[in-house]
Amino acid sequence: IIAGMSPTAERKQEIAFSSSYYTSEPVLLVKKDSAYASAKSLDDFNGAKITSQQGVYLYDLIGQIPGAKKETAMGDFAQMRQALEAGVIDAYVSERPEALTAEAANSKFKMVQVEPGFKTGEEDTAIAIGLRKDDNRISQINTSIETISKDDQVALM
Repeated sequence: IIAGMSPTAERKQEIAFSSSYYTSEPVLLVKKDSAYASAKSLDDFNGAKITSQQGVYLYDLIGQIPGAKKETAMGDFAQMRQALEAGVIDAYVSERPEALTAEAANSKFKMVQVEPGFKTGEEDTAIAIGLRKDDNRISQINTSIETISKDDQVALM
């Protein structure tokens, strides 16, 4: 399974995982013309109406933004993009590849990376390949993953 899957403890009970081939980076997506487009830190989102996708760790990260108004989680990125464009929300938390896709699809959107960023755990941000527990190709896959530099991982995503 190569589908942006994190090797959580619960998932490891069911399937085997390769080494991480990508480390996810949470970012925020805003409208280019908003007051938040020039944000440099999480503090700059004080008072912003922010959401993320239902059922994923990204929604929990909103609590790290001082003074943010945590809006109801949404079902998918299409809903969040519509809400952002309509002004229902000021921003949403996503992973970097989704934010780049949204920017490419809508010239009114801008990805914001803040420093320092969100505090996350490896269980949430490590992305690995899932295999059947008895699959003996895992060492070959790990050897291949080791040849991909961090810069190349980001570029590929």
